[in-house]
Amino acid sequence: MRARLALAQALLPNPELLILDEPSDGLDPQGIHEMRHTILRLHRELNLTILLSSHFLSEVEQICTRIAVLNQGRMVFEGTLAETKRREQWVRIKVGDFVAAVAELRNAGLITEDKDGQLIALAPKVATDQVVRLLVEKGISVLEIAPAEETLETFYLRLMAGSVANGARGK
Repeated sequence: MRARLALAQALLPNPELLILDEPSDGLDPQGIHEMRHTILRLHRELNLTILLSSHFLSEVEQICTRIAVLNQGRMVFEGTLAETKRREQWVRIKVGDFVAAVAELRNAGLITEDKDGQLIALAPKVATDQVVRLLVEKGISVLEIAPAEETLETFYLRLMAGSVANGARGK
């Protein structure tokens, strides 16, 4: 109720910009859901620009269209959520024998990398149907294949790791 009251008070002067600092902090799951929908509705119906400060990256992914990431007071990224997705075409596969599958896919030139015993990076202009076809032809059972999109959390962690490494190099 306090969060709703604070939001209502902030809207009284009919602002063009609304700044929300951890708006779902301390709310139960239903309250978080309601707050998220309220924020989206305010943006949509009032054409209100909303600056959201949050450490809950899954919440940011559901609400925001653009993000800025700060590290020790410095902006290390600013852009759209789409820009946070890796450009490589990673695919998650579950197969009978991952090591054998990777060897066959490399020999055929269909992949460029593999990692974590479940991810493959497709070579340029290669589609997943080509991967499945080759593996089945080679007698390797394919249990699952799906695009592996990078989450905002993995993007953030990769960004922070690069930021720390760059900071260490600059010293």
